[in-house]
Amino acid sequence: MKLPVPVLADGKVFTDVKIGEASAGTLASARREADAGAEYSALLEWCVGVAREISGDGDTVTDPQEIKRLIKFMPFESVYAVACYGMAETKGDDSIPGEYQCPKCGRIVRLEKSNVDGEEIDDTDHLRTLKYGICSNPESGISLSLSRPIEIPRKDTGEIIETIESIVMDWPTLGQCIRAHQKNPDNESAMMFAVYADAIRLVNGKKIDSSWRASFGDLAFSRMMVRDQAALVASMKKYSIQSKVSRACMKCKTRWDAEVDLRGFFSSGLTGD
Repeated sequence: MKLPVPVLADGKVFTDVKIGEASAGTLASARREADAGAEYSALLEWCVGVAREISGDGDTVTDPQEIKRLIKFMPFESVYAVACYGMAETKGDDSIPGEYQCPKCGRIVRLEKSNVDGEEIDDTDHLRTLKYGICSNPESGISLSLSRPIEIPRKDTGEIIETIESIVMDWPTLGQCIRAHQKNPDNESAMMFAVYADAIRLVNGKKIDSSWRASFGDLAFSRMMVRDQAALVASMKKYSIQSKVSRACMKCKTRWDAEVDLRGFFSSGLTGD
């Protein structure tokens, strides 16, 4: 499969992953991490187990340890796509059942497989019909001009010591998510701020270093306006699997867009539900 956002590693751009089904050992390793609350480590174990090779720039990597190293450098949006496609291969089925409530009359619309007079009826969505974009220039990262500058004051005097008007981030990777979650296992907001801070490359057009990230990174994102944070998330989701699909209520004829339950599709494979 083509990766939504390619992997940048070793001066190369890796654009493709060959997917296979998981072994019982892979499933057990991913379950163990998930049961321990380490969801990002579970994704790592799963993706390593279903990725047969990673290729790009004339290079093909097949060694499991090298694949594991590259997956840690893989942008999270690509990791999630690999995880879902690997689950479809493992299940031998890419169907995604779901229940959706009509926003007008409240009726529940169920999309599932059923058997009518010996004939199987499949009303479910299917993973492979859901589209996703391909980032052609991952090196450019994610750019954001802020609607309101972020001002960071000194703790003792209140003097403004840093004003941020724009940022450029690298695509956050699975490895960064794992490290941030280990530091903030019980605080999702702090975890995401740490991921973003680790990925910052430029501030106001100037390159920043690890000392700046440690001093101001998390604080900058906690002080960011909600609308700017939403714009940042939207930029990162640009190459996600497009999981919004049209729904129709047979009772009142209302049509609306709803999210396909990709998370449930993946987690059901881990739990066996």
